[in-house]
Amino acid sequence: MPENEAIIRKLEEEIENISRFPDENPHSVVRVSFGGELLFANSSARNTLIKDFDYKSSLLEGKNSNRFGEIFESVRRAIDSDETYRSETHVVDGRIYACAFVPINEHEYVNIYGTDITDSQKEIEGLARFPEENPHSVIRISGDGEVIFANAPAKRQILKKLGVGIGQKVPDEIYSTVKETLGSGNYLDVDHTLGGRIYACTFVPVNEHSYVNIYGVDITEKINAQE
Repeated sequence: MPENEAIIRKLEEEIENISRFPDENPHSVVRVSFGGELLFANSSARNTLIKDFDYKSSLLEGKNSNRFGEIFESVRRAIDSDETYRSETHVVDGRIYACAFVPINEHEYVNIYGTDITDSQKEIEGLARFPEENPHSVIRISGDGEVIFANAPAKRQILKKLGVGIGQKVPDEIYSTVKETLGSGNYLDVDHTLGGRIYACTFVPVNEHSYVNIYGVDITEKINAQE
């Protein structure tokens, strides 16, 4: 309908004014209707966050549903939330994006602002470059429960016992603590028993990027010595 097309053009012009970044700018700007229709995406988003999007379909249809379904789940959570915006992390093609989902209820759409934070992992990788024999584990979990980094000890110990790898979701017993720390903004010390070993784990929320760093130490021998 011409009237609908005019409305969509007006919306696109509005967000285009907001999102006039140079093409090389890493920030993505996307607008999605409450029903899952892609209303706008700047050039950065088209080349990164929603690369290979099928523009003939919504986020809920065909290959879009498989590839971008989790992004739309974040859109749903933003719609249902009482918060002004939600911050969540998404992994697309091996890149990590910190995304702010901003619902505009009066117009029934959600603006998504995404920043590629993959390179910021160098920070934790620098902290986590322990010798292979070091028992300490360092793990980074995204806001939706995915493992986005783990050093070698963590892969050999905690992740192996959990049966998960990079890009996979952690079990509910771990994810519940991740959500709790992100919700409160405070770190938590929790002991986990995995495969007969006891790990003292410190969950440290990084709310700015919606992930949690977990620092784990095997304290099995120490506990046994005290008994």
